Amino acid sequence: MAGPFDKLFEQARRLGDDMQRAAHDLANLEVTGEAGAGLIQVKLNGRREVNEVRIDPQLLRDQALLEDLLAGAMNDALRKLEKALGQKVTGMAGGFKMPGGFPGA
Repeated sequence: MAGPFDKLFEQARRLGDDMQRAAHDLANLEVTGEAGAGLIQVKLNGRREVNEVRIDPQLLRDQALLEDLLAGAMNDALRKLEKALGQKVTGMAGGFKMPGGFPGA
């Protein structure tokens, strides 16, 4: 006879499997941050590694502007990545339900 703990352990095992799949998916997630109306673009993956940087050639004449926009594009990419990661994790954990007989079930 399966009791509430058996159901809980099965849910925990499924959650562990889901988390492994999600970790793989999150590592492969890619976001693009922009600054200067797209004059600079920075692509980050889910491991927070920079995959690509694109700089419009007209910015090469103004080092200070280039540096400011590059920092802005990096910050934009990081914000987008954190939001995307948060949404994925929230969606994944939202399916975990306690079996009957436990508080909150």
